[in-house]
Amino acid sequence: MQNTIKKSLGLFVFYAIIIIGIFVIQFRSDSIIRKTIQSMRVTLVEAEDSSGNASLKNQFQVSHNGIQFSADDVNPVEYSINNDTFKATLLSYNESDSSITLNFSNDI
Repeated sequence: MQNTIKKSLGLFVFYAIIIIGIFVIQFRSDSIIRKTIQSMRVTLVEAEDSSGNASLKNQFQVSHNGIQFSADDVNPVEYSINNDTFKATLLSYNESDSSITLNFSNDI
């Protein structure tokens, strides 16, 4: 009898964790944008800000013919001018039929 109760309680906890996980995944505020242009794949992450407007997060990945280029908040895009290093933030993107342009802060 005790073994049956332990199994039932264990299954109840297991199913509760699965159901809570599904709700967390379903109602998160981030959305993933995937673009494919010929053999190039671009993945961007969009999130809602505090006012409810959608904006790009500083997180992306570009892959083309085995070469991958990615950045996020921990490892941002950096550029150098006269031995000074600056960090760039992803602001927007523009897409055409055969290309995609990622626009960063400071007109990069």
